Amino acid sequence: MARSRPGRSTGRPWRSAARSFEGMDAVWQKSLELLTSSKIGEALDLSKEPLVMCERYGKGDPKNYGDGAPRNLEHFLMARRLIEAGAQVVTLNFGRWDFHSNNFSECKNTHFPWFDHGMHALITDLHDRGLADDTSPPATDAPDARSRLTHVKPILHMRGGRVPASRC
Repeated sequence: MARSRPGRSTGRPWRSAARSFEGMDAVWQKSLELLTSSKIGEALDLSKEPLVMCERYGKGDPKNYGDGAPRNLEHFLMARRLIEAGAQVVTLNFGRWDFHSNNFSECKNTHFPWFDHGMHALITDLHDRGLADDTSPPATDAPDARSRLTHVKPILHMRGGRVPASRC
């Protein structure tokens, strides 16, 4: 039996966009609605954030750390904005944690101060906005050596990248 390619007719009538959500569970439906709405773009646009909030989070270093992710503090702010927009999970990478040896001497000046600053700003901000009771921000060194910040259910991942239209 030959497989059909995307965009080719399979003999079935095309469904409307509204009907494409039928049969999805609530989590998938909510995530698809969020990803196809303007909420994501608005959440990623840090130029809408007050300058005082940008200063609270800081900048960090937008360049990749070795073969790891950037140590970009703006990603913590973006995580809060994505949570407010309705994202059930926000995962961010921060630097490179796979040091094998000299962990403390390597991290004490390159990772710990910035990560602590970003995580503190995020947790304080979530608390100030009344979102702390519904948010679980664990920080782990995952098996793939990427630090992750997670919020409730797996839907959205933010991995490195640049911050669009940022004035922060």
